[in-house]
Amino acid sequence: MVCGARLIRNLASVAVVWDQSEWATAMAELLVEMKIAAEGARAAGKRCLGHKALASFLERSDTIVETGLAPNPEPVGRKRDCAEKESYNLARALGSLKEGATLYAKDLAVPFSNNQAESDLRMVKCSPRSLDPSVQSNVPSDWPRSGPTSRLLPSTASERWTS
Repeated sequence: MVCGARLIRNLASVAVVWDQSEWATAMAELLVEMKIAAEGARAAGKRCLGHKALASFLERSDTIVETGLAPNPEPVGRKRDCAEKESYNLARALGSLKEGATLYAKDLAVPFSNNQAESDLRMVKCSPRSLDPSVQSNVPSDWPRSGPTSRLLPSTASERWTS
């Protein structure tokens, strides 16, 4: 499964390139349209979208991918620059990973985005100081824990607050 939210973010990144905005915007709109249709079908108690609607979505997706590959020919005498690589790779990925990118419309049990799964697995970021209980017990509860004044926190257990 490909995360729909990530695809939308990548398409927004590609859409700022002048010759890529048309296809990238069209694909983002199509993905959102498919998401809304899938949510509607799910709310109606269906297990999948209708065959005609799904076929129409997938046909439009193929057309948009072809439109996205057209302004990305192989450069002559040089390699692709960063912006060209990103748009070309995204257009190719949307073509080759179409099954995963549209799975949420075919199987309504699959979510559009896996943001919740990513955040559940993402480690919580914390500084080593926040893990040291001797430092924590010496810091007043109203003292800022981050920002420009965080460097003023005691760095060792021997530095005690005297008040």
